[in-house]
Amino acid sequence: MRSLNVPLVLPFALLAALARLAESLGSRYPESFVARVADAVGGLTVGDRAVRLSRPLNVASESWTPASLRLPSAVALCVIVARRQPMLVLEFGAGYSTLLLAALSRERACRGFGIVSIEHDRSWCDTHRAKLKSLGFGVELVHAPLEAVDGAPRYRSAAVELALAGRAPDVVLVDGPVGSGHGGPGREGSLAQAVELAPRGALILVHDALRGEELRLLRSLLASGAVRGSGVVADGDGLAVLERV
Repeated sequence: MRSLNVPLVLPFALLAALARLAESLGSRYPESFVARVADAVGGLTVGDRAVRLSRPLNVASESWTPASLRLPSAVALCVIVARRQPMLVLEFGAGYSTLLLAALSRERACRGFGIVSIEHDRSWCDTHRAKLKSLGFGVELVHAPLEAVDGAPRYRSAAVELALAGRAPDVVLVDGPVGSGHGGPGREGSLAQAVELAPRGALILVHDALRGEELRLLRSLLASGAVRGSGVVADGDGLAVLERV
């Protein structure tokens, strides 16, 4: 079994410099992007079981856009979740990562963890629900409009609580809604919501961690003591890895 090249994870002290570097990096990948993720993850083992993702990922390749996870972050997500062995993953913001997680959950090495994906855009939600159904993926994809809490838009709490049905997530991926720097409502509310829903010891993964808005929010969150920072996958947009304390 060949070894897996794990993406570089750097301490949060270097985030400011990386944020400046990230601005100069492009975001497009060739059509082989998904195959490259599958190839990298193909070297991962959990216990004595190999994790292989080529077929589901190739089928799902059309969902990747320049705003999706980049290659290092996509591989890191698979590595982190597979090694974490979660019972439930909660995702804010549906998209390519939803299909990636669904493909990963089918692996025997990952014991079929549950996925609850929350999306505020009904059209986007319907599109991905149909895509997931066509692939036979059992993701709980829930439409939850945004509501303002303390001035920050977040996913409607009643819809999220109904979807979780009393379950606590082991991993929370924050990849929505669209950041305020890109014309969206921003992620202050969804990040706060993730912290509230994650029990002690759970992982919170934040996509686009190297963008200005998200970087500011992460610094504030780390200063609050609610989470501990493990680092960030430095691939342009960045994927921050936090642990709830």
